[in-house]
Amino acid sequence: YKVPGGAATEPHQDIAYWPMIEKNAGTIWLALDEVTVEMGAMNFIPQSHKANFFDYGNKIEDSIEGKSNLLVKAKEVLNTEPVSYNLKPGDATFHNALTIHYTGENKTDKTRKGMTVIYFVDGVRFDGKSPAADHHCAEGSIDGEPIATKWNPVIV
Repeated sequence: YKVPGGAATEPHQDIAYWPMIEKNAGTIWLALDEVTVEMGAMNFIPQSHKANFFDYGNKIEDSIEGKSNLLVKAKEVLNTEPVSYNLKPGDATFHNALTIHYTGENKTDKTRKGMTVIYFVDGVRFDGKSPAADHHCAEGSIDGEPIATKWNPVIV
């Protein structure tokens, strides 16, 4: 949720939050209510998932502290502008976990409501050296072995 007046979410790649050796993951963002650009809709950098921008330092926290130049670097290399969409309830966006994305602040008096679901390929291996290695999604995983926990059911 992004409450009225809620701050912008800085540019990042979702994969920085997942302790995976293979970077084969994606995010679904589902609008639970209307979402407009003024409410802080998602902005995506086209083709950024194909560029070599991944670094565990590309976290929202680092961007907020001014430690990341991810968006500037992406614009220079890709020569592209961000794309954003207004969404109706039930609409969804799908993006690769390597896609650079961010939101603006919520400039309205309405709460922006959405839900995310992360998917990754069966057999993706746990990266025990990742800064995100203690994330609950990988609870009990062994470095170098496939992630297989109660939090990650196989969908067939």
